Amino acid sequence: MTTPTVPQTGSQTVSDPDSQTVSDPVSQTVSDPVPQTVCDPVSETVCDPVCDTCAMMRPHGGDAMRLFAAVSVLFVLSGGMQAQPPAAPQPAPTDRTKASHMSADALSAALAKLPSDRPAGSVRVFSLAPYNVNVERRLPQTQGASVHEAQAELFYVIDGSATMLTGGKLVGETRNGTNLAGKGIEAGTSQKFSKGDFLIVPSGVPHQFVDIKSPVVVMSMYLPNAQ
Repeated sequence: MTTPTVPQTGSQTVSDPDSQTVSDPVSQTVSDPVPQTVCDPVSETVCDPVCDTCAMMRPHGGDAMRLFAAVSVLFVLSGGMQAQPPAAPQPAPTDRTKASHMSADALSAALAKLPSDRPAGSVRVFSLAPYNVNVERRLPQTQGASVHEAQAELFYVIDGSATMLTGGKLVGETRNGTNLAGKGIEAGTSQKFSKGDFLIVPSGVPHQFVDIKSPVVVMSMYLPNAQ
């Protein structure tokens, strides 16, 4: 025999103990004439007396959580990929069918756009494989040391003066292919230079710009080892 339920003010009363349909006298919610009942209390699968197929299409509790986690991961990854800036375009190779020219004004404008929050920056002037001609601007900040195992490096000083430290041994070296970088050089040889000077560093020799008092501008050109 069904025991009558006594409504209480502000409470929810069950009008159908079999279907668990709730009537709320406070919110005046209308009971669902076609209620949904839980037939599997473990997976919380809902059985719909009107559409049995709908119940089969509803995910179980564990499946829903896994689906939610997968969607969340994809959302985070897609957001991270969108946040990444596009890669800077590489300069086009120099035209081999005609002479090329870069004016002093164009070079000065390009150098002025280099960031000032790092020790060095460069502008690609010409690229004629296997040779690349760059103009570097080095600021009065601590410069890193380098070794190029597969190529020598030629410098021409366009403006400024400082000291080139060569030879010795790299400190704290890291490798990237045939190039090595370090924080400094131990037991190197100092060579002062100024505007108009040339310097060349053979492959495999550590080198570092030091004692920079004001910005230094140099042309640099890599010379691959003879095969």
